[in-house]
Amino acid sequence: MKKEINRLEEAVIKIKNDYNIPGLVVGVFKRGKIVFSKAYGSANKELNVPVLTSTQFKLGSISKSFTAAAILMLVEEKKLRLNDSISKFFIGAPSTWSDITVTDLLAHKSGIKDYLDDEFSKKHGIFDSGQDFSEAEMIKKSYRLPLEFRPGKKFSYSNTNYMLLGFIIHKITGKFYYQFIKEKILEPLSMNSVRIYKNSKIVYNRSNGYELLNGKIVKARFVSDTFKNTADGALYSDIFDMAKWDSELYDCKVLNRSIVRKMFDIHAPIKDSKYGYGFGWFINDKKTGKIVEHTGSGEGFTAVIKRDLGNKTTVSILTNLYRGDSEWILAEAKNIVELAKDVYY
Repeated sequence: MKKEINRLEEAVIKIKNDYNIPGLVVGVFKRGKIVFSKAYGSANKELNVPVLTSTQFKLGSISKSFTAAAILMLVEEKKLRLNDSISKFFIGAPSTWSDITVTDLLAHKSGIKDYLDDEFSKKHGIFDSGQDFSEAEMIKKSYRLPLEFRPGKKFSYSNTNYMLLGFIIHKITGKFYYQFIKEKILEPLSMNSVRIYKNSKIVYNRSNGYELLNGKIVKARFVSDTFKNTADGALYSDIFDMAKWDSELYDCKVLNRSIVRKMFDIHAPIKDSKYGYGFGWFINDKKTGKIVEHTGSGEGFTAVIKRDLGNKTTVSILTNLYRGDSEWILAEAKNIVELAKDVYY
């Protein structure tokens, strides 16, 4: 076992060095039980504050798994149906939205363009991410986004889908989507580190975010509270709560097992890929067992959770560096999963 642990440590140090990451934490879980967790580097480069295993990092789009679970809880409570048209929840929506269902949002089949694309989120764009807007304003702005294809016909990843799902949760429950997730999922599972973050708020153990500019590490660019807190990618977490989420997806203490099955079924095949999209997860339906995974990136962070259901091994890597994409962290997570197969608690 010591040899396997040493290999894991060497692999993690190599990741940090190869990608010039200021700080990261890696966790390996077996059915939600932590068998390996290590923190390396700086949570704050200016003050030389070290990363701890309790340091909180932004999850980015990994947050979509929580939003999907919340929607499916409302479906089971008969507060909405998966085949409901989303026009039911958005008065004044374009007529083209009448054919978009809740399933289409969950599985990225709506055809609505991504509001975070540079053409929309740039300075003075309709979704200028440096500005604050009300929820009503964000919804109206969404009406101006073009439809790329007929809803339900194919997969096209768009953060707009999950932003809108957060607004649907609010409309149905009367609660901001995060408050609903907190009450229904996070608090029952004692996932106390999982939170949203506002620019003015002091959050202990939160890492700063960094990005690359002309090959150099700089502070992440400013993003307003509006864009920090949408349901497509707002949550922060430490590695311990990622293990609790992994455990819940096996044990189903809060979520009904039917919810997890729906999340892990492929609802949108992806052209020219061995993966499809479930609800909040990318799925590879291998003969040896499903691989379910998601990455998250932006605002100075890149993160991944990769769950190999065949050998009950999960790897989560949380970093405070945004490099413009997340393919690199998926490759590293795959390598860590292979190294961790023979590590047990």
